[in-house]
Amino acid sequence: MRLQYFLLAIVAIVLSSCNRNIISDRNWDTVLFDGSQAVKYEQICYHDFLGPSTDGSVFEFYQYSVSEINDIDISLQYPNFEIMFDSSELSNISYSHWKNTPINESVEDSSSIMFIVKNSAYRKYSCSATFLEQDLLSNDDCFYSFFGAYPIGYYIFIYSPVSKILYIIIKK
Repeated sequence: MRLQYFLLAIVAIVLSSCNRNIISDRNWDTVLFDGSQAVKYEQICYHDFLGPSTDGSVFEFYQYSVSEINDIDISLQYPNFEIMFDSSELSNISYSHWKNTPINESVEDSSSIMFIVKNSAYRKYSCSATFLEQDLLSNDDCFYSFFGAYPIGYYIFIYSPVSKILYIIIKK
């Protein structure tokens, strides 16, 4: 009987993690883009890349369809990382608000960002494999942003206004 309850608990945990939605879970609806816009997000894809990677990291991959968004004004300070993350518990913080692609090698943490974005593990699932093939950080018509800190890792945000798709990749 105990074994049955244990197995049911494991199944419940696995199923709840399959539909993880970081934007709604963390109330990021109004802090990713200009907060005066009524942006709507619909999760298309989520994958948790558990298991060892070349550096022992764990990756999470999110893909969202974005609607009700106007043009991005990169002069505004979005995403609003002050609201998104409690910096009092973090160290070694680095970040960038929305910038135009392609990513410049002189950008702080550009090599770390490129390593995370081009991870070969993404080939495992169709939505992340398509993301990998698109190479959005090399395009001229996208935007990227990132936040990195210890102990939470890196959060990379890539938005394609042409396809109205937002990608969030987390390296823990």
